Amino acid sequence: MGEEEQIRQFAEARTLSRAELHLMMFNRSMAILRSIFNSTPINAACCMIGYLSFSCLAFFVACFVCALTVEAAFDKQKVIESVLSPDGKLKAVVYEHANPVRKFRYVNVSVISADAEPERERDGNLFSFSDTSAKVRWIDDEHIRISHAGEHWKTAPFTFIAFDGRSLNVESVETSK
Repeated sequence: MGEEEQIRQFAEARTLSRAELHLMMFNRSMAILRSIFNSTPINAACCMIGYLSFSCLAFFVACFVCALTVEAAFDKQKVIESVLSPDGKLKAVVYEHANPVRKFRYVNVSVISADAEPERERDGNLFSFSDTSAKVRWIDDEHIRISHAGEHWKTAPFTFIAFDGRSLNVESVETSK
């Protein structure tokens, strides 16, 4: 509840006249003005520094929020390759997530259901590395080969449980750039 509202309620309770109410409000505002003008130069400087600090902080918060909004507009996800499994129930998707403002680029490989799309801003469930390229090839319904450039990902073949419950044998093959 504001100070003016409290004065009005007080006035109604004591049945003050309108002139007395205005006089109370005027005296209150004059007391505030007197305290400002009768303060020492140190107090005035402290108040000014406080107002200036708050203004700068508000400005920088607003700039930060605007920068995040602008940067999010540059986030791009692009599907490079999509290969259906031989039975047509799954697909292997090679997609790139890049942001030129933050200067990053990731190549991801995911195995998802045939009618789905890769989730935004999410790493691939099989492969995710920066500054490389990748290709996928289904050998059969239970075997997939990922060919990638560079020495980013050296691993023995592994098994991945797909969304439909089947086990996929994943093989990594390094190719030259």
